Amino acid sequence: EWVNLGAGTSNSNLKNNYSSVKVHVNDKIVDSKNLHVGCFLGDHVKTAIGTLINTGSVIGAASMIASYGFIPKTLPPFSWYVNKKHQRIDVDKFILTAEIVKKRRNKNFSRVEKELYKKIANSWIKVIDQLWHSDYIPFLFNRKKLMLEGIICPACEAPLDEVDIK
Repeated sequence: EWVNLGAGTSNSNLKNNYSSVKVHVNDKIVDSKNLHVGCFLGDHVKTAIGTLINTGSVIGAASMIASYGFIPKTLPPFSWYVNKKHQRIDVDKFILTAEIVKKRRNKNFSRVEKELYKKIANSWIKVIDQLWHSDYIPFLFNRKKLMLEGIICPACEAPLDEVDIK
């Protein structure tokens, strides 16, 4: 939800060699056994005009992409990928944009959503900062747990003590 693809953003759902599409899932490359697989975009992903996304790419929630050429096939949540470089996310700027986006559709970006996204972003910023120094961003979802004490799920209103990222 709340994804905005800039004009001319392109993604193929078929590889040129007609082989099955492989996707990064839980720190593994998984063969989908399908010829037609587009890409997977998390909530609040934004792309700039002319963004090129590879077949089978996975882009985490709250990511913003403004780059020339093909982007990495895997971007974790809260990635800001600009001009082929990873930049540190400005969480307040993300929240401001999310508020504007939802308001245009007569929806509110609730206090609970803000708290949840801030907590997740702060956890991911530490991970992403370490990974970007190596110029390689593997999926570490199965190795990380986000501690979300005191946060309530916006969907079911149940308390979230921790969330496995899988």
